Amino acid sequence: DYDPSRINRYLTGLAADFHRFYNACRCIVEDKDLQAARMKLADTVRLVLANGLNLLGASNDIQYIVIGAVIILAVTLDVVRNKMEAKARKMAAK
Repeated sequence: DYDPSRINRYLTGLAADFHRFYNACRCIVEDKDLQAARMKLADTVRLVLANGLNLLGASNDIQYIVIGAVIILAVTLDVVRNKMEAKARKMAAK
């Protein structure tokens, strides 16, 4: 079956799964092996998304925009989460 919507559904599911993973697990951690593994996972997801968008005929510009937005969102969520946790630790120490 060559229905392109199957690729679209797969990519959407992959992005959603990675989003859930990223919300549950930090990528920047003290354990360097764990950090390397999580960064490799993030890079592999990026590569699969890029390849899938290429299969669907998305231009390079669209691919860069979509993947860039995913990266920016993930980093922003990590920064916000770190700030909230630091604030909570500071409040608990008082």
